[in-house]
Amino acid sequence: APISDETAVSVASEVSVANLQDEGLWPLMKLVVRKVLAEGASFTKTVYLAGTGLGGSHAALISMWLKKNEDKSYDTYVIAAPGFQCIARDKYSKDMTPSDTHSQLKIYTHVMDALAGSVDQYSGTVCRYGLRNFTAAEPFYAYCSRMVGHTGPEIFWRPSTTSTTTTADDATAADLAAFAEYDVNITTAQEAFDQCHMYTHSIWYALMLFSDEDTLNLDGTTDGGCETVSPIDSADKYGKCPTTATATTDCANFFAPSAEVSMQMLAIIVGSTGGVIACCAVLGIMVVRHVQKNAMEDVATTTDQGPPATGCFARLMRNCGVYLGAKGVD
Repeated sequence: APISDETAVSVASEVSVANLQDEGLWPLMKLVVRKVLAEGASFTKTVYLAGTGLGGSHAALISMWLKKNEDKSYDTYVIAAPGFQCIARDKYSKDMTPSDTHSQLKIYTHVMDALAGSVDQYSGTVCRYGLRNFTAAEPFYAYCSRMVGHTGPEIFWRPSTTSTTTTADDATAADLAAFAEYDVNITTAQEAFDQCHMYTHSIWYALMLFSDEDTLNLDGTTDGGCETVSPIDSADKYGKCPTTATATTDCANFFAPSAEVSMQMLAIIVGSTGGVIACCAVLGIMVVRHVQKNAMEDVATTTDQGPPATGCFARLMRNCGVYLGAKGVD
């Protein structure tokens, strides 16, 4: 749970425990913002919103909330955030309209940050940085390269036991050796992932790169390029946001026993397929021989009836046994 002592926080913030359990930190975030940005207040200076990681996602949510409630757009800078579109749509749609275009959102992620934008979706202007510096000379280059090719479950599933595999009772020595090698590969990939993201997911490393004018340009674009990402539509017709229903279905299909084909059924399938192929082959040979026979007969009848007539109709008639000479064609 995001809040360890819900009762104490509820008393201090005057937010109900039920609300805290349902929305987590979100009602507290709104209270904190209102302490700084009082509703209806005017400011002589420009106000920016910013955050990194989960704080970056909250900054984007706050920005969308203020845009709906105050009709004000605050330039918002989000760095290495996990995402915010789906949670805004599924949990906080009464406070904001995530399907609207939010051009005030500027999201920055490192080109090798697998945590940024992988848990949820983005919208707004998304810029990738760190491409120019991602070379073999960088200390984290080798770490990031060793995690490539592994799946999410391999990287993120870290049981309390040392082994990451389950062996069968009848496993052979070769199987056990393969399992051991797999354990080493997965452990190496997990360590490489952590070491890589000490750089690519770090706000401090991002700030160091941003000080380079070849990484962050004066207009806000980056060396990895920027793109405008459209928000997810209110109906989510492309199913970009997961639901408990789809998760339940996917898991049920994954664990559902697969249907086995009996040897008898397999023999019937193979035999039927072979029979169809054989019939097609015999029919093809008969057609070829028939055409060859007609061609020979055309040559034989040339002397008596003149040159054979040309054209599709004449060829069709010859195949049916009727010969049209050139003299008989009008």
